[in-house]
Amino acid sequence: MGAYLPLSKPRMNIAPSGEITVLHRATPEYYVRNVFWSLESEFIKRSTQNLLDPATADTARLNGMKADLDEVIDKNDKLKESLRLR
Repeated sequence: MGAYLPLSKPRMNIAPSGEITVLHRATPEYYVRNVFWSLESEFIKRSTQNLLDPATADTARLNGMKADLDEVIDKNDKLKESLRLR
């Protein structure tokens, strides 16, 4: 079913039609959704999807920009200090 990160319990839904959906966290940014069909004579893995978690996606993006943001903050602080000393 893919990588599993134990941050939260996997969720499973079993539909009356026999379709089984399992959702589990694979990384801090992604969930994996697997759909299986339970038929009379066989059990089939129907699909797998990697789903971006909107609650954590921006955090990863901002962490990648941390050095740039720190540089902008530092330049701003130096500018304020130079204006204050005039």
